[in-house]
Amino acid sequence: MAGGTKTNPNVNLSEESLSLAYPSRQNIEGLVEFMKEPMSYDGVYSIAEVHPATSSADIFPKMKNLSEEDLQDIAGHILIQQKVQPIRWAGGKTKV
Repeated sequence: MAGGTKTNPNVNLSEESLSLAYPSRQNIEGLVEFMKEPMSYDGVYSIAEVHPATSSADIFPKMKNLSEEDLQDIAGHILIQQKVQPIRWAGGKTKV
């Protein structure tokens, strides 16, 4: 179980959701490609104007300085967190 993502609240970062995306985002290569050129969940159209990506670094300037190694590290973090904290991962902020 995982919370919704900002660009599409119906899609989350769970292992199942990432595997059902087209193209699949359940591995480092797929997630890195998504961070370079994000596509809709069904792979039909680009969402680079609304989702941080290296291809839209003019809109999301923090993406400009990310190296290939940085993108791989971020992808690894996403894949590990869904196993380490499956309930809390992408589940939104908790109130203190």
